[in-house]
Amino acid sequence: MHTDLGKHTVRSFDDKLEDISSLILSMSKLTIKSISLIESAIKGEGDLINKAQDHDKKVNQHDYEIASEVVAFIALRQPKAYDLRFAVSAIKVASNLERVGDYAKGVVRKIAKSDLHISKTHQEELLKMTKIAQEMVKDSVNALLKNDLNKAAKVLAKDDEIDGIYRAIFADFSNNKLDESSRELINVIFIAKSIERLADHASNIASIVNYIVTGKTIEN
Repeated sequence: MHTDLGKHTVRSFDDKLEDISSLILSMSKLTIKSISLIESAIKGEGDLINKAQDHDKKVNQHDYEIASEVVAFIALRQPKAYDLRFAVSAIKVASNLERVGDYAKGVVRKIAKSDLHISKTHQEELLKMTKIAQEMVKDSVNALLKNDLNKAAKVLAKDDEIDGIYRAIFADFSNNKLDESSRELINVIFIAKSIERLADHASNIASIVNYIVTGKTIEN
């Protein structure tokens, strides 16, 4: 796998950084799949609880493996400057990806247990949110592995789009009287809020990119 992490005179140093990068990329693909399970649940494509739970175990295993690799790398190689920032941040990135998986699993479980009917309008809004969230996870990790500050900034901009859709759904609830449709709206708000929160974790990764490259933190 090619990443823009720089080259070192000791090949094993580069190899270890590549191992960590590969695990992050693999974990990001798993979390994107987790979000796709939300899409399937929204569309009513069967009971996905067991599938989501089994999939989440793979995400959690990657989280553990990344932490283990980073601890070993720091202990044995004693990296400095950029390399140290990347290594320490890798654990934070994995933690954010793990939270994405947790939120996705929770949404799938909520939809399955609620036997929820989602109106076409709300279904379209939620599916748009999941699509953007998947793009954010993919782009934030690509920005991380390529040291691409411009792509990281675009991820943060997409978060505003997610927030806008959530606010529109919430306004729909606020503007309606409580009746038989309220239960559906409440559940839709829960789903939308969960997607918004998992997208926030993609934004966190985008912010981490800035820290790795510049050594400075930014506020989301």
